[in-house]
Amino acid sequence: MTDSKKVYIVGGRKYIQKPLVLGQWKQLLTTIKFPEGGAITVHTLTGMIGESMDTAIAIMICEEGKSLKEKNIDKLAEAIRYELDMDTSMQIVEDFFLLNDITSLVTRVAGIMVSMSNRMDAAVKK
Repeated sequence: MTDSKKVYIVGGRKYIQKPLVLGQWKQLLTTIKFPEGGAITVHTLTGMIGESMDTAIAIMICEEGKSLKEKNIDKLAEAIRYELDMDTSMQIVEDFFLLNDITSLVTRVAGIMVSMSNRMDAAVKK
C-alpha cells in the first residue's frame, strides 16, 4: 500500500490509522486471538476479533492530534460501540491488515522462538 495512513470520521471527530507500533502490538496481543498456522480467512478473522471488535478498533485508530500514549482505549471503545457504523468498522479492520502484514509478523515471531529454542537446546547439550 502506498498510503501509510488512513483517516476516518467517527462521531464528528477525525481519527487516524497508521502502521502498527510496539505499544499497539502489545495491546492487540491481549485483545485479539491470532490463528495457529498464520492463515487468515473470514472465519479466522471473525474469531480473532470477535466480541472485542470495538476494543481492537480503538487500538488500531487514534484521534487526530492525540498521541497513542494519551489515548483512553476503554473510552474510545465505548464511543465506537455506539457511533461507528459496521461498514466503516470493516473498512478500519481491512485497512489495518493492509497497512500491517500481521501474518508476516506472527510468522517472524514464531521463527524467533524456534531459533531461540534451538540455541537453548544446543547450549544445554554442550
